Amino acid sequence: MKVRFYFALWASKCTKFFLRLFKKSASHFPGVVALKICPDFLKNVKKANLVIAVTGTNGKTTTTNLIADFFEDNGLSVATNRLGANIDTGVATTLSSSVNIFNKTKKEVVVLELDERFSRYLLKAVRPDYVIVTNLFRDSLKRNAHPEYIFNILKENIPSSTKCILNANDLCSSRLGDTFSSVYFGMAKLKEDKEKKESLVMDYSTCPKCDTPLTFDSLKYHHIGICHCENCGFESKKADCVLKEIQENQIVVDIKGKEYTFPKISSVLFHLYNELAAITLFHELQFPYEKICEILKKHEVTDTRLKEEEKKGVKIVQMMAKGQSAISCTRTLDCVANNEEEKAIILLLDDYYDRQNSSEFIGWIYDVDFEYLKSPSVKQVFVGGPRCLDYKVRLLMAGIEREKTSFSKDELEIVKKIDFQKVKNIYILYDTSTYDLSCQVKKELLLKIEKNVEMSSNIL
Repeated sequence: MKVRFYFALWASKCTKFFLRLFKKSASHFPGVVALKICPDFLKNVKKANLVIAVTGTNGKTTTTNLIADFFEDNGLSVATNRLGANIDTGVATTLSSSVNIFNKTKKEVVVLELDERFSRYLLKAVRPDYVIVTNLFRDSLKRNAHPEYIFNILKENIPSSTKCILNANDLCSSRLGDTFSSVYFGMAKLKEDKEKKESLVMDYSTCPKCDTPLTFDSLKYHHIGICHCENCGFESKKADCVLKEIQENQIVVDIKGKEYTFPKISSVLFHLYNELAAITLFHELQFPYEKICEILKKHEVTDTRLKEEEKKGVKIVQMMAKGQSAISCTRTLDCVANNEEEKAIILLLDDYYDRQNSSEFIGWIYDVDFEYLKSPSVKQVFVGGPRCLDYKVRLLMAGIEREKTSFSKDELEIVKKIDFQKVKNIYILYDTSTYDLSCQVKKELLLKIEKNVEMSSNIL
């Protein structure tokens, strides 16, 4: 087995070298090679002194990158799957790069994003010192079934030696704290809270102990909030790291009875939960408050999740709206629609791989709150992709006016229909697999903006 492992390690490293030589992505395939040769590769590869895993339904990539950036800015050597290669092959690639050819660790810290469903194959092999569970929501029906299914996978596979960092406001993932040593992050009741349930989907509305309807003292979105049961006394977990107030450029956080102010990495509420998770970890590792603030000031949400560019007075924003995940997509729609600026929205939500075989489960769009697009600030809605007419039916059911919608199976054709006289803000919302497609649409938009400016100059 030892010979087999070393052969797998060397083959993985050689594969990565040649892929990089030809400027190819080397995030998955070196791990494919390693696991093909040695199925126990993940178990046998040497781990760094500090291993941190991040999993959950939403927010994994942003949280992982924030943590990895923090350690790198502190001068530590870090191995991480920054691009989101979060299944066994991606993790094998990352761990292969964290050791030398003699299986001696050359990194001080390993920060791994782990797919929540694949964690059954990863957690016991990797044995992280800390695991952050961002949240557990209803996700892709094909892959994740329902939140309790994923909860049980985590419960059965998190090593007993691992310390959990959990979202106290999430009724599902926070209950892992009943089994494992845990610390909690969360938000207090804020002026931004919802007064009542607004979303189509709320996975936890009754008590997990006695099935009595829960009373929510604070509701952020879906089932995220603070609640209690009038019948049996069940209540949300108490957070150790509590966001008390959101200010213009900073957040006020209470950590075990002492208040601190931290830079705000985003105005989007779900990104603030990601920041809280990271702050809780840094505090657990006893990093000084000043150092945490200094590094958070430099951090921005990764380009593949949120990117903004302005040209000739027109702002183009690319934003992730995770396809086949109703909660993630709804959060993005809520964030964009509630921005008061007048805007056009381009939806590119068809899964890139499923669309090739026409096998995508389209039912998830009926759990998405497309009703947010009825906002007066949304002037135009464009939908591209093979299943654009399915979205047409859903938008009509949501009460979106026909006059402000347009549909095309060819995503690049959408660009021709945008009227820059009506809107100066364009949001491109894309799936995890259609980021490259969103970049193509953006490129066409920039070309059209440039052309319009030249035509206006010639007329003058």
